[in-house]
Parts: sequence; structure tokens; C-alpha cells
Amino acid sequence: MRDTTHSAAAAASTASTVAAPAAHEATAATRNSPMRAFAACCMRLTPSRDRTPWLLLVGFMLISLATVLTQAPRYGITTDEPLQQLYGEGVLAWYRSFGANTGFLTMFPAAVHMPEHGGIVDALIVALQSWLAAVSPWLVRRLVSGLVGWLGVVAIALCGYELGGAWVALAAGLGLWLYPRYYGAMFNNPKDIPAAVSLTFALWTTLLLLRYWPQRLRRIEVSVLLGCSLGAATAIRITALTWFAVLAMLLVGWWLAHGQAAWRERRVATELRRQGSVAGVIVGCWLLSTMALWPFIFLNPFANLLDSVHVMSRYPWNGPVLFDGVEYAATQLPTSYVPTWLMIGSPPMLLLLALVGAGIIVAEVARRRRINPAVATVALA
Repeated sequence: MRDTTHSAAAAASTASTVAAPAAHEATAATRNSPMRAFAACCMRLTPSRDRTPWLLLVGFMLISLATVLTQAPRYGITTDEPLQQLYGEGVLAWYRSFGANTGFLTMFPAAVHMPEHGGIVDALIVALQSWLAAVSPWLVRRLVSGLVGWLGVVAIALCGYELGGAWVALAAGLGLWLYPRYYGAMFNNPKDIPAAVSLTFALWTTLLLLRYWPQRLRRIEVSVLLGCSLGAATAIRITALTWFAVLAMLLVGWWLAHGQAAWRERRVATELRRQGSVAGVIVGCWLLSTMALWPFIFLNPFANLLDSVHVMSRYPWNGPVLFDGVEYAATQLPTSYVPTWLMIGSPPMLLLLALVGAGIIVAEVARRRRINPAVATVALA
């Protein structure tokens, strides 16, 4: 649009005087609207007008999408999926009966605690299976699960774009796509992968909230998106509630960095109102979307939410886990289990880059005595 404006200026200075402000306003509107952020990520050029990273990013996204579509038929059925299929049918029956059919609550033994697991992705898969009756239901499950995983690659690329533009977006997308534990599970896992995808969108919308914080309308719009992303993640895995701790730490960090200035300038009440309104929008949208996407929570929001937190934090599965040559009960794993598993399950180059990135963050904080809020958000995530 700016090139067009400059051309008009060369042709007629009077027309340029009228067109330039309009062009600037239209460009600013596109840049400032979070609803158009995804389109901007696909269309905007870098300051040097280098199209290379965008062509590589679009090419990578198309290749990865084609990979999902062509590789889905190669995957089989895991031991959990027949159970998830039945649960999805029960949850979908609740939606189709407008809440009258609550069979999903009692269709499994109480010890399994299925209602405490979110079932919205399974219900979506079952709905698509009935719509695509001519296609194998297990192939539909493979395709939907794989496409949800692909959306996670898109989400992490959007996060990378917020941090450093198209090249960082490409690196972030490739890093997740080439992560074995992610790609290997995304065709068969209707819980962990969709939860990770929803939380990645929550990370992206949190980064957008930091960018649009000075703009009241945009701030509220992004808060709605963030609340809905958190609601979707919670309706899949209750552990998504931990993201509220990330938001709380960002809030504390803001007051540590700007609290004295706000006090001197007598802006404390103003900032509290601003932050309180955003918190109210996020929590309200989170609760409504969680209730809409998780029938168990809809039936008794607060009691069932607490019940899910209690059950999932102490899930009664005591099967043996082989680790370092020793069989442990699932509830008695050593503290080294998670870091060891992450280390041996991650590509060496990804581990190296993670260490380099952490070192850069520490060095930057030591030098400047502060940290970029967007970088802090990613580090907390």
C-alpha cells in the first residue's frame, strides 16, 4: 500500500496528500488488529523486503500439511483409542441431546475417572466420523489428530514471529515439527497433543497481549482470545490451569519493573483498573469456554473443576514404569525421570540451541538488569 501511495505522489502531489494518510491508517489498522495477526504473519514482509523467509515458511507449512495427509493412513490403533472413541461418542450424545443424555458420566467404571478427562477432541472426531461415513472411522481419527498437531506447528511459528520475525517463525516451526515426541504422538494422541496446541495458542495470544497492551480495544480483543485458548486447553487437560501462574508472574514482574514509576506519576489506580478489567475478561472467557467444551464442568462448574484438579494431581494409576533399569511405580518415580526423559527424547541440536538461548537470556539480564517481557513469557512457558 505504501508503494502505491509513493507512486501516486510521483504522479500527482495533490492526490498523494490525500491518499497517504488513508494508506497509513489502513496499514496501521491491519497491523493492530489481533484478528488479522495470522494473515499478517503470512503476508507481511520483513523490513528489508526479503521474501526468502516467507517463501520458506509457506513452503514448509504446505509440505508439513501434505505430510500429515499422506502419512495418517500409515498409523495404527493404540491401546487407549478404543476407550477414547467410546468416550467421544458419549460426549457427543450429550451435545446432540442438549444436555439430556448424561451417559458419559456412567459408561465407564468410576476408577477410570473418564469424566475428569476432557473429551471435546474425541467428540469432534466422532462427529466428523458420522459426517464422513464413507471413510474409515480410524482414518478420520488419524487425520483429525494429525491436523490438530499441525495447527500446533502453526501456533509455535506465530509465537516465533512475535519474537523475531519470519526467520524465527520458520526456526520455531521446524523445531517443533522435527521433535520426535511431538510428531510421533500427534496422530494417535487426542489429549496431550491438542492440549499442547491450545496452550501454544495461549502463549501466542499472551505475546499479542504484551504488544497491544497500550491500546484499550485491542487489549480487550486479545484478552478474549487468550481466555478462550485457555478454556479450550483446560477442557482437554486440567493442567492448563498452570498458565494462570505464568500470567500472575508476568503481573508481578510488571509491578517490580514499573511500580515505582506508576506511584510517582499517580497511575496506580489507573493501572489496577486496566489490569483488573483484563483479568476479568480472561477469567470470564476461560470459564465460559471451559464449560462449553467440557460437559462434566458444565454440569457443576466449581465442584467438578476442583474434583478434576484433585483426581488428575493424584491420578490412581500404579502401573510399573521402567527407568534406568529399575521398575518404579508411577507415583514413585525419581525426580530425575522428567529431565532425563526430555534429554534422551530431544534432538541434540534442539538441546544445544535451548542451552544457547538460555545463556543469551541470562547474559542479557545480567547486562541490562531487565528482561524483554516477550522473552520472559516464553522462558516461563
